[in-house]
Amino acid sequence: MIKEKLSNSGLVRGCSALIAEALEIIKNPPAELISVGNMQKSGMRFIIQNYETAPAALKKMEAHRKFIDIQLILEGREKFYFADSTSLKVSEPYDEDKDIEFYSYGEDSNSQCAVLEPGEFAIFFPEDAHKPGCSVEDSFPSKIKKLLVKIPVK
Repeated sequence: MIKEKLSNSGLVRGCSALIAEALEIIKNPPAELISVGNMQKSGMRFIIQNYETAPAALKKMEAHRKFIDIQLILEGREKFYFADSTSLKVSEPYDEDKDIEFYSYGEDSNSQCAVLEPGEFAIFFPEDAHKPGCSVEDSFPSKIKKLLVKIPVK
């Protein structure tokens, strides 16, 4: 898992050519993405999401096998939890069509949390279980506008 400011995205461009391309696109999103809310390029999917955060207890820890996620906050503040997926117990088996597996998560889990502010992004690799969409303060939901990029694992 990587967390960084978009202004420092050059620090992580070496991870892969597709990650570097995705970061360039999200620094200057094309009009198509802004107007339609989604687009595809080079096998990557770009999706703008709008939602309200919720208490962490209502969210699920998840991981993907076929895609790397880049999650960039455009508006609002969001807390997310993350852990090595091999350290968690599977609660819902992998769904290949949806490319998602869910994990049990408790206070004893070996996880960490961080907050994403506007202009900050996180990159989640297949081994990174993550629980996004959590309220920074559990009793105060926040409206979020996020750009999600799904990058195929090669």
